[in-house]
Amino acid sequence: KLRTRLNAIDGVDLIAAADPAPDRFSFSFSFEHIGNLFPSKDSSAGNVLTFTRKNGIKTLVFNLNAGNFSSVTGFLGFGNDEIMETFGPQTGEPYSKEDYLELVEFLFDEYASKESIDTIMEEAVIRFSLSVEGKNLAIEGDSPVVSSVKGAEGIVEVPLIAFLTLSKPVVFRAEWE
Repeated sequence: KLRTRLNAIDGVDLIAAADPAPDRFSFSFSFEHIGNLFPSKDSSAGNVLTFTRKNGIKTLVFNLNAGNFSSVTGFLGFGNDEIMETFGPQTGEPYSKEDYLELVEFLFDEYASKESIDTIMEEAVIRFSLSVEGKNLAIEGDSPVVSSVKGAEGIVEVPLIAFLTLSKPVVFRAEWE
């Protein structure tokens, strides 16, 4: 289904797609208008992805916030899903990390200890791999984003809890020549 959605986006060309493991998706695409991938319905929230090119420097910015989160969930097929509405980022009054952990602890109390639930939630990350055609790749992000770069490839890791609460936007930028 994701392949079909990617192929239908104007200005984004799917080159390859794979799901090498149940918890992993891999997409390679070229684009003219990367903002079309996850267009925000709320113009004040901005698009999740933006790309600029200036003086030979290319910049890709990832900016996920409560205002544009629905564009990602809609793309992934969770549009008006009750579970996402309950356990995803809340608009208006977002969950704090502590509130979210308390909610998950309450729900899974009979299945696991508080400590094991907290450990799972604290250690779970979403990983982005970026491979660019160019040189001098640099990636920076606001806390809690962690990145590493080797040549024209970079990895960005963000704690899952940051995505689930979005108590502050998840932002990172990649620049290369």
